[in-house]
Amino acid sequence: MPSITSSTNNASAQPPLQARLQSDIDQLQALLSNGELDGDGVENLAELLSRLEDANGVAEGVESRLDDVIGTLDTLLASLEQQEQEGSQKESTTSDSTPQESQ
Repeated sequence: MPSITSSTNNASAQPPLQARLQSDIDQLQALLSNGELDGDGVENLAELLSRLEDANGVAEGVESRLDDVIGTLDTLLASLEQQEQEGSQKESTTSDSTPQESQ
């Protein structure tokens, strides 16, 4: 059975996932919202490209964290399904071994 204790042990060392994701989303919005071009087109374009690269890095980090969450949920689901199967097998074995009353 897979263990998820390592992720819960690390939870106290890291900020909550929701707070980190919200922080990254806020940073993404700030990076993308300041992208207006005016008279200094070339300089602003270079700055905009730099912001887009930064935003891409943040987005990839968010995607990686979401992949980790999905992986953890998949592991948890597989564990629960295995427990359910073991429980139903135990019930069927128990009901098969108990004597039936004949009428």
